[in-house]
Amino acid sequence: MNETITKLVGRLIANKSPYTTEDQEILEGYSEEKLTKLLSAFDVTEVDEGSDATVDEDPVTPAIDEGEGVDDDTPELTEEEQIEALPMTLRSMIRKAQTEEVQKRTDLITALATAQTAYDKSALEAKDTEDLTALASALGVGQAPVDFSPRGLTYNREADDNTVAPPPSIKEAIAAKREASN
Repeated sequence: MNETITKLVGRLIANKSPYTTEDQEILEGYSEEKLTKLLSAFDVTEVDEGSDATVDEDPVTPAIDEGEGVDDDTPELTEEEQIEALPMTLRSMIRKAQTEEVQKRTDLITALATAQTAYDKSALEAKDTEDLTALASALGVGQAPVDFSPRGLTYNREADDNTVAPPPSIKEAIAAKREASN
């Protein structure tokens, strides 16, 4: 077996990788290239092959200043300023969506205020639009009433009383019965 592979496997097992000594036989079957990729994937630092140095198990992590890379002189842009910075087509789409959302919310609050008594108008205005939509759905507010009219049947539109015309075979049977009874 290659001595380099044995060293790589030893480093992989000794460091922050999920591999243990039980995995040693399997790891020794891998190529040197694959073992190197595994070492880099688990952030195992390199050790010179000629040295007897061990890999530090707790490498020092440099402290990151939370303000690092942030220019403190740059003021935060408001939502309106961010929208104004966008191209005209995007601005118009956002404005339209905002208008529709406000209209939907107003319609929901008005409809829910009249449809139920558990929440007054101020309590409804304090709720999110999603909550208002869920409440309206549960109460059936704004939904079209169910229509149980007979659909799919033929109507004789020319008749004065607007009765349903029977299918042709039944019509002939009724006519024959009437003639027979006369």
